[in-house]
Amino acid sequence: MPAILFGLVAAVALGVWAQEKLAHPALAPHVILDATDVPGPKVRATYFGTSTILLEGEQGAVMVDGFFSRPSKLKLVSMWPLAPDEGRIRAALAAANVDNLDAVLVSHSHHDHAMDSAAVARMKGASLVGSTSSRNLALGEGFTGPFHVPNFGTELSIVSARDPSQPTGFSVEAFPSKHSPKPVFPGTIDDKLGMAERPLSAFKEGGTYSFVIRHATGTVLVQPSANYLCGKLKKVKADVVFLSIGLLGKQSDTFARNYWREVVLATGAKLVIPVHWDDFTVPLAEPLSVTPLAMDDVARGIYMVVALGKEFQVPVAVMPALQPLDLLPARRPASDAEAEAKRRVALAEPCEESPPAG
Repeated sequence: MPAILFGLVAAVALGVWAQEKLAHPALAPHVILDATDVPGPKVRATYFGTSTILLEGEQGAVMVDGFFSRPSKLKLVSMWPLAPDEGRIRAALAAANVDNLDAVLVSHSHHDHAMDSAAVARMKGASLVGSTSSRNLALGEGFTGPFHVPNFGTELSIVSARDPSQPTGFSVEAFPSKHSPKPVFPGTIDDKLGMAERPLSAFKEGGTYSFVIRHATGTVLVQPSANYLCGKLKKVKADVVFLSIGLLGKQSDTFARNYWREVVLATGAKLVIPVHWDDFTVPLAEPLSVTPLAMDDVARGIYMVVALGKEFQVPVAVMPALQPLDLLPARRPASDAEAEAKRRVALAEPCEESPPAG
């Protein structure tokens, strides 16, 4: 543990330097500049950095993770307990005009995913969906609302937070996944974790989920960590994939190709939106900036994903933060026989499991 904390302290100093030297990678050409123009009901998406994503339909709304506090690097390494910053949470929700929220889906229990989830759910009267570790975080915060631990293979219909007898039009299915290789703070949170017991190291991973969110207008897959399980998503069909590229730039080209095949090609996605590329210690009141080079090679990660998108004719686009856009129904890219043949060949390749996450 001291070695990990020493490394984080060193990263604070190196990160400041790297952030000055590393300009934004070539994200701008891939930013989504317009919303879907497919007629009919819409699902609107808002991106808040890391893997925090809001999906809003005509009858309800769901959010993945809900991380807004974004404590500074110095706070993270101070060993002081970390607590949700309700001022920052309320400001971010207000900036995106988030009035109603029915469910918060927690992908795993590291601080940049789970730290604010219970506070967001409490503020909006939403239910929580997540692991037992995430539930122990919520209980330690005094959360008394509905909490669902997913049953794999079972689809959960999301009901209205205002009237549980009313559907929202959204359902969610959780799939087991892996954190990106060599995560800090693996393990589980086995007991209710009080607010005074929460330094950074207390936020154990607790298992990682991929979320398939279905709506009449289409299906969204949120892959919140850059890793995969062979064949796990082969029966899933998704229109849009929010694809984590956090730490992908530190992996091999073979790993990236396997990741793309098992998450993007397997689901037949029409659009890939990279997420978890930003420095999550920078407040949302400021523009998103890339993770410092001392911690991740974001430029390499985005270029690998863009290259794979070009090879298989799958559009890759980065969403701007705090700008709601109509996402579903997704545009269908023009069919390309050569790209489809490449996809079939790639899917027939044997899958090499990624190294253990721990």
